[in-house]
Amino acid sequence: MTFEDYEMLVKSLLEKKIRKSFKKKVPVHHQRNYTTVTGHVYNIDLSYTFSIGHAEHFVIIECKNWQKRVERDIVLSLEAKRRELSAHKAIIVSSAGFQKGAIELALNLRIGMFQLTSLKSLNILSHFRGNFNPYRERLETAVEFENSQFDQLYGITTHSQSISDYLRLRFCLRLDNIFSESVQELQPQVLAQLSRLPANWYKEYQLLETCGIPLILDNANDIRVINLLKLTSTIK
Repeated sequence: MTFEDYEMLVKSLLEKKIRKSFKKKVPVHHQRNYTTVTGHVYNIDLSYTFSIGHAEHFVIIECKNWQKRVERDIVLSLEAKRRELSAHKAIIVSSAGFQKGAIELALNLRIGMFQLTSLKSLNILSHFRGNFNPYRERLETAVEFENSQFDQLYGITTHSQSISDYLRLRFCLRLDNIFSESVQELQPQVLAQLSRLPANWYKEYQLLETCGIPLILDNANDIRVINLLKLTSTIK
Protein backbone atom coordinates (compact mmCIF):
# COMPACT_ATOMS: atom_id res chain seq x y z
CA MET A 1 0.00 0.00 0.00
CA THR A 2 1.42 3.38 -1.03
CA PHE A 3 1.55 6.40 1.27
CA GLU A 4 -1.28 8.05 -0.64
CA ASP A 5 -3.40 4.89 -0.62
CA TYR A 6 -2.98 4.71 3.14
CA GLU A 7 -3.95 8.36 3.59
CA MET A 8 -7.04 7.95 1.40
CA LEU A 9 -8.08 4.84 3.34
CA VAL A 10 -7.78 6.74 6.62
CA LYS A 11 -9.66 9.68 5.09
CA SER A 12 -12.53 7.45 3.99
CA LEU A 13 -12.85 5.79 7.40
CA LEU A 14 -12.63 9.12 9.21
CA GLU A 15 -15.40 10.67 7.15
CA LYS A 16 -17.70 7.72 7.94
CA LYS A 17 -16.98 7.88 11.67
CA ILE A 18 -17.23 11.67 11.88
CA ARG A 19 -20.48 11.73 9.93
CA LYS A 20 -21.95 9.18 12.35
CA SER A 21 -20.77 11.23 15.36
CA PHE A 22 -22.03 14.61 14.17
CA LYS A 23 -25.06 13.37 12.19
CA LYS A 24 -23.90 15.32 9.15
CA LYS A 25 -21.15 15.32 6.55
CA VAL A 26 -17.86 16.85 7.70
CA PRO A 27 -15.32 16.98 4.83
CA VAL A 28 -11.85 15.65 5.60
CA HIS A 29 -9.26 17.45 3.46
CA HIS A 30 -6.28 15.64 1.97
CA GLN A 31 -2.85 17.24 1.54
CA ARG A 32 -4.02 20.80 2.16
CA ASN A 33 -1.63 23.71 2.77
CA TYR A 34 -2.12 26.00 5.77
CA THR A 35 -0.25 29.23 6.46
CA THR A 36 0.73 30.33 9.95
CA VAL A 37 0.55 33.93 11.19
CA THR A 38 4.29 34.22 10.53
CA GLY A 39 3.86 33.15 6.89
CA HIS A 40 5.17 29.59 7.19
CA VAL A 41 3.27 27.04 5.10
CA TYR A 42 2.54 23.53 6.39
CA ASN A 43 1.25 20.73 4.21
CA ILE A 44 -1.08 18.62 6.35
CA ASP A 45 -1.94 15.03 5.43
CA LEU A 46 -5.56 15.18 6.66
CA SER A 47 -7.55 17.94 8.30
CA TYR A 48 -11.11 18.92 9.09
CA THR A 49 -13.15 21.44 11.04
CA PHE A 50 -16.19 20.65 13.15
CA SER A 51 -18.60 22.96 14.96
CA ILE A 52 -20.22 22.65 18.36
CA GLY A 53 -22.50 25.50 19.30
CA HIS A 54 -21.01 28.65 17.81
CA ALA A 55 -17.40 27.50 18.03
CA GLU A 56 -15.35 25.88 15.27
CA HIS A 57 -12.62 23.36 16.05
CA PHE A 58 -9.75 22.64 13.66
CA VAL A 59 -8.12 19.18 13.65
CA ILE A 60 -4.88 18.11 11.95
CA ILE A 61 -3.80 14.51 11.33
CA GLU A 62 -0.50 13.00 10.22
CA CYS A 63 -0.50 9.57 8.58
CA LYS A 64 2.59 7.39 9.00
CA ASN A 65 2.55 4.31 6.75
CA TRP A 66 6.08 3.42 7.75
CA GLN A 67 8.11 0.29 8.43
CA LYS A 68 9.23 1.67 11.80
CA ARG A 69 7.32 2.84 14.83
CA VAL A 70 6.62 6.53 15.39
CA GLU A 71 9.29 8.17 17.55
CA ARG A 72 9.20 11.13 19.93
CA ASP A 73 10.51 13.64 17.37
CA ILE A 74 7.42 13.08 15.19
CA VAL A 75 5.19 13.85 18.16
CA LEU A 76 7.14 17.01 18.96
CA SER A 77 7.02 18.13 15.33
CA LEU A 78 3.25 17.68 15.14
CA GLU A 79 2.73 19.54 18.39
CA ALA A 80 4.71 22.47 16.98
CA LYS A 81 2.46 22.49 13.90
CA ARG A 82 -0.65 22.33 16.09
CA ARG A 83 0.48 25.36 18.07
CA GLU A 84 1.44 27.41 15.03
CA LEU A 85 -1.81 26.60 13.25
CA SER A 86 -3.89 27.08 16.44
CA ALA A 87 -5.46 23.66 15.94
CA HIS A 88 -7.87 22.29 18.52
CA LYS A 89 -6.39 18.80 18.25
CA ALA A 90 -3.50 16.98 16.58
CA ILE A 91 -3.63 13.24 15.86
CA ILE A 92 -1.19 10.66 14.50
CA VAL A 93 -2.20 7.45 12.76
CA SER A 94 0.53 4.85 12.34
CA SER A 95 0.67 1.51 10.55
CA ALA A 96 3.81 0.38 12.40
CA GLY A 97 2.74 1.52 15.85
CA PHE A 98 4.38 3.88 18.33
CA GLN A 99 7.43 3.67 20.55
CA LYS A 100 6.69 3.72 24.28
CA GLY A 101 8.39 7.08 24.67
CA ALA A 102 6.32 8.52 21.82
CA ILE A 103 3.11 7.27 23.44
CA GLU A 104 4.00 8.85 26.79
CA LEU A 105 4.91 12.16 25.15
CA ALA A 106 1.77 12.21 23.00
CA LEU A 107 -0.40 11.63 26.05
CA ASN A 108 1.39 14.42 27.93
CA LEU A 109 0.90 16.79 24.99
CA ARG A 110 -2.73 15.64 24.50
CA ILE A 111 -2.02 14.37 20.99
CA GLY A 112 -4.33 11.58 19.84
CA MET A 113 -3.00 8.30 18.45
CA PHE A 114 -4.89 5.70 16.48
CA GLN A 115 -4.56 2.77 14.13
CA LEU A 116 -6.76 0.92 11.68
CA THR A 117 -8.11 -2.47 12.63
CA SER A 118 -10.67 -5.11 11.69
CA LEU A 119 -14.08 -5.38 13.31
CA LYS A 120 -13.03 -8.64 14.99
CA SER A 121 -10.04 -7.00 16.68
CA LEU A 122 -12.15 -4.00 17.67
CA ASN A 123 -14.70 -6.25 19.38
CA ILE A 124 -11.90 -7.77 21.45
CA LEU A 125 -10.53 -4.36 22.42
CA SER A 126 -14.00 -3.09 23.35
CA HIS A 127 -13.94 -5.29 26.45
CA PHE A 128 -11.18 -3.08 27.85
CA ARG A 129 -13.04 0.22 27.37
CA GLY A 130 -11.96 2.64 30.09
CA ASN A 131 -8.69 0.78 30.67
CA PHE A 132 -5.81 2.42 28.82
CA ASN A 133 -3.21 -0.32 29.16
CA PRO A 134 -4.48 -2.79 26.50
CA TYR A 135 -4.81 0.08 24.02
CA ARG A 136 -1.36 1.43 24.77
CA GLU A 137 0.17 -2.01 24.32
CA ARG A 138 -1.72 -2.51 21.07
CA LEU A 139 -0.52 0.84 19.74
CA GLU A 140 3.09 -0.36 20.10
CA THR A 141 2.55 -3.08 17.49
CA ALA A 142 2.46 -2.92 13.69
CA VAL A 143 -0.61 -3.56 11.56
CA GLU A 144 -0.46 -6.31 8.92
CA PHE A 145 -2.50 -4.94 6.01
CA GLU A 146 -2.21 -8.02 3.85
CA ASN A 147 -4.07 -10.29 6.26
CA SER A 148 -7.13 -8.32 7.34
CA GLN A 149 -9.94 -6.11 6.13
CA PHE A 150 -9.45 -2.77 7.84
CA ASP A 151 -12.73 -0.98 8.32
CA GLN A 152 -12.45 0.33 11.89
CA LEU A 153 -10.42 2.82 13.91
CA TYR A 154 -9.21 2.62 17.49
CA GLY A 155 -6.96 4.78 19.60
CA ILE A 156 -6.45 6.82 22.75
CA THR A 157 -6.06 10.44 23.75
CA THR A 158 -5.70 12.65 26.80
CA HIS A 159 -8.42 15.18 27.60
CA SER A 160 -7.68 18.85 26.97
CA GLN A 161 -10.34 20.21 29.33
CA SER A 162 -11.17 18.61 32.65
CA ILE A 163 -14.72 17.44 33.30
CA SER A 164 -14.97 19.83 36.24
CA ASP A 165 -14.00 22.81 34.05
CA TYR A 166 -16.41 21.72 31.32
CA LEU A 167 -19.32 21.40 33.75
CA ARG A 168 -18.48 24.78 35.29
CA LEU A 169 -18.32 26.58 31.93
CA ARG A 170 -21.17 24.73 30.22
CA PHE A 171 -23.65 24.27 33.07
CA CYS A 172 -22.36 26.67 35.77
CA LEU A 173 -21.75 23.77 38.17
CA ARG A 174 -19.08 23.87 40.88
CA LEU A 175 -17.71 20.34 41.22
CA ASP A 176 -14.00 20.94 41.76
CA ASN A 177 -13.46 18.27 44.45
CA ILE A 178 -15.93 15.72 43.23
CA PHE A 179 -13.35 13.05 42.36
CA SER A 180 -11.46 13.36 45.65
CA GLU A 181 -14.43 12.73 47.93
CA SER A 182 -16.59 9.70 48.59
CA VAL A 183 -20.33 9.75 47.97
CA GLN A 184 -20.94 10.00 51.71
CA GLU A 185 -18.73 13.11 51.95
CA LEU A 186 -20.33 15.00 49.09
CA GLN A 187 -22.29 18.05 50.13
CA PRO A 188 -26.06 18.00 49.49
CA GLN A 189 -25.74 21.04 47.20
CA VAL A 190 -23.28 19.12 45.01
CA LEU A 191 -25.69 16.23 44.59
CA ALA A 192 -28.45 18.74 43.91
CA GLN A 193 -26.38 20.26 41.11
CA LEU A 194 -25.73 16.82 39.61
CA SER A 195 -29.44 16.06 39.57
CA ARG A 196 -29.94 19.03 37.22
CA LEU A 197 -27.49 17.73 34.64
CA PRO A 198 -29.08 16.62 31.35
CA ALA A 199 -29.00 12.84 30.88
CA ASN A 200 -26.74 13.16 27.81
CA TRP A 201 -24.44 15.89 29.17
CA TYR A 202 -21.32 13.85 28.44
CA LYS A 203 -21.96 13.42 24.71
CA GLU A 204 -20.93 16.96 23.79
CA TYR A 205 -17.88 16.68 26.07
CA GLN A 206 -16.79 13.47 24.37
CA LEU A 207 -17.26 15.00 20.93
CA LEU A 208 -15.09 17.97 21.89
CA GLU A 209 -12.33 15.80 23.28
CA THR A 210 -12.34 13.03 20.63
CA CYS A 211 -13.25 15.28 17.66
CA GLY A 212 -15.86 12.74 16.58
CA ILE A 213 -13.30 9.92 16.22
CA PRO A 214 -13.61 6.72 18.30
CA LEU A 215 -10.69 7.54 20.61
CA ILE A 216 -10.70 6.26 24.19
CA LEU A 217 -10.39 9.15 26.64
CA ASP A 218 -8.03 8.88 29.58
CA ASN A 219 -10.79 10.18 31.88
CA ALA A 220 -13.54 7.88 30.57
CA ASN A 221 -13.93 6.40 34.04
CA ASP A 222 -14.53 9.88 35.49
CA ILE A 223 -17.47 10.28 33.12
CA ARG A 224 -18.89 7.04 34.52
CA VAL A 225 -18.39 8.34 38.08
CA ILE A 226 -20.34 11.52 37.31
CA ASN A 227 -23.17 9.51 35.78
CA LEU A 228 -23.29 7.16 38.80
CA LEU A 229 -23.33 10.13 41.18
CA LYS A 230 -26.06 11.74 39.11
CA LEU A 231 -28.08 8.54 39.42
CA THR A 232 -27.45 8.50 43.17
CA SER A 233 -28.60 12.10 43.50
CA THR A 234 -31.81 11.29 41.62
CA ILE A 235 -32.56 8.29 43.83
CA LYS A 236 -31.99 10.36 47.00
